[in-house]
Amino acid sequence: MESATFIAIKKSFFITLIYVGLGTVSLLCLALKLPENDFINGLLTVILFLTIPVTCISFAIMYSSSNYGAVLIVQSIIFLLFWLIAFLILNRKIKSAKR
Repeated sequence: MESATFIAIKKSFFITLIYVGLGTVSLLCLALKLPENDFINGLLTVILFLTIPVTCISFAIMYSSSNYGAVLIVQSIIFLLFWLIAFLILNRKIKSAKR
């Protein structure tokens, strides 16, 4: 494996981990009714709106049945899909910059 591919794998993993992780944590915190403070509740809502592409299916699961296990499974699958997409985009950019 060449170094450009390894760099793309690492960068895409961390970007996806932060993005999907923030969405998952904010969704679970709002569903568990943890935030009692209006500021925290507003902040989690803003994070949830910013991560709508990765939390829309999990939000529907939480709204319908509050099944936390299903949310974690769905978010794991979404993490893998977004990691693949981010890797393909970054790998293409790195390889086109080398030429």
